[in-house]
Amino acid sequence: MTEKKRPYDPFIFPLETIATKPTDEPLTCLAINENWIPLLLGAMRALETDFMWAGDQATQDAMIVKASYFPLTIKVCEMPTYLRQSEDNPCQLEYSFDEETWYLAFDYALCQNETFIEHGIGESDLAEIQRKIDLLLDRYDGSPESVVDNTIDDDEYFNAALCLAIDLLIRGMAQLLIKQKQDKERGLINRLFEGLSAPYIAVFVLLGIPALWAGILVGAYLIVAKEWVLSTIDDITIEELRDEDALREVVCMVYAALYDGLLPSTSNFVAAFNPTGLGTDTAEYFIMNTMYLMAQTGTDMYVGFLDYIDSAYEISEDGLLADNCVDCVMTCTSTDFEVEEGLWTSDIGTWSSGEGYVNTPTSPYVQASCKINFTTPQTIREVHAVYSALCADGNPSRIGIRATTLPDLGGSNVFDIAEYIEETKDHAVYSVVGEYANVRCVSIYCRDVPPCYPRVNGVEICTD
Repeated sequence: MTEKKRPYDPFIFPLETIATKPTDEPLTCLAINENWIPLLLGAMRALETDFMWAGDQATQDAMIVKASYFPLTIKVCEMPTYLRQSEDNPCQLEYSFDEETWYLAFDYALCQNETFIEHGIGESDLAEIQRKIDLLLDRYDGSPESVVDNTIDDDEYFNAALCLAIDLLIRGMAQLLIKQKQDKERGLINRLFEGLSAPYIAVFVLLGIPALWAGILVGAYLIVAKEWVLSTIDDITIEELRDEDALREVVCMVYAALYDGLLPSTSNFVAAFNPTGLGTDTAEYFIMNTMYLMAQTGTDMYVGFLDYIDSAYEISEDGLLADNCVDCVMTCTSTDFEVEEGLWTSDIGTWSSGEGYVNTPTSPYVQASCKINFTTPQTIREVHAVYSALCADGNPSRIGIRATTLPDLGGSNVFDIAEYIEETKDHAVYSVVGEYANVRCVSIYCRDVPPCYPRVNGVEICTD
C-alpha cells in the first residue's frame, strides 16, 4: 500500500480508475446533514489532482475531468418512503424509511366528525338523514299509500319508476359489497361502524340514490348483514360483483317479483329478495341474500323504497324515464314454421314442412296466414314475424300482424299493423313492439296477387 504524502490526505492513493462519471445512472441518494456538505465537497476536491489516480497522464487527466462533476451530484433527494395503514388504528396512515420504524403521516379520524370523507357530508348531515327517516316512519300507517305523495297508477310511469328504484338499489348494494371486500383485504374490517358509515352512504349517493334512502340501507346493512358478509365475502370476487349479466339477472328477479302494477306490500317486498334457488357460490346469491337479510330488519328499508318510487314516478311522468325492465317480465316463444307449426294453426292457406304457411296462387289474391289463441287475455310486448315475399311482377306484397280481443280473430282489433314490401324478399322480418293488453288471438298474414307466392316462415312472440 502506498503511504499518504500528508496526514490530512482524504484518500489512500493512487486510486483505481472508474469508468463512469459521478452523475451517471444508476444514482444512489446519500442522506447527510447540510452542515457537512461543504466538508464533503472539499474532500472531493482532492480527486482533481493527477497524483491521486493510477495510470498514465492521459488516464489521470480523464479522471480529473470526471471528478469535477462531483459537485453536480448535490441536490435534494427523494427518500424511499413506505406507507401502511396503522396496525393499531385503521384510520391512521403511517410512513417509514426502512419498514421497521413507523411514523404517523395522517389521522383521518380527526376530521371524520366534520367531513364526509368521500362525499362532503358531515355529522350534521347524517343527523338530518336520521331526522327525515323518523318523519317518514311517522307517516307510515301500514299501507304503502301513506308514504307516497303521488297517486300512482298502474301504467308505464309506475313500471319505469319501479325499474329505476330496483336497478339503483341492486347496483348500489353491489358497490357497497365491493367496498366492504376491499376494506377487508386492506385490513379495515372495522371501518364500517356507526362513526364511519359516511363513506358507505357515499356509495349509494354517488349512484344517484338520495341520502335519505342511502342512510336507511347502510343502517340495515350494519344491523343484520355485515357480519354475514364479512364471513363469506372471500368466496366472491370483485369481478363477479361487477359482472353486468349477474347484476341484470338480480334486477330482473326482483322486478318480476314486484311487477303487478301495485305498490308492493311489506311481505311482497321482503319476498322479492328471497335467494332460494340460486347457487350459493354465485354473485347473484350473495347480493340477493344480503338484501334479504336487510329487508327483514323492519319497515325502514321498505318505506325508503316507497319514498324513492314516489320521486322516480314524478320524473317518469315528465317523460324523462323509460322502463328498462320490460324484458324482465317477458316470456318469448319462437316457432320456426319451416320445421313445425307449434301452437299455431292455419287461418288461410296451409302449412308445408320446409316452407311454412303457404297458399297456391288463386284470384284475386294469394294469402297465407296463421294464428294463435290464448286461453286467457295476454299483454303482448313484441311480435317478430318472418316472411318471404317471392314475386318479381312489381306489385308490392302486403305483410301484417293483427291482434284481437277474442279467439279466432273475433271481437275488436287490439292492433292491425301492416306494410308493403316493394320488392322480392326472402325471410324478411317485420316487427310490432309495444304494450297491448287483453289480447286473445294473434294472426300473422301476407298477401299478394298471382303469380306471387308469399310465405310465413316463422315468428317470435313475447308476452308478460
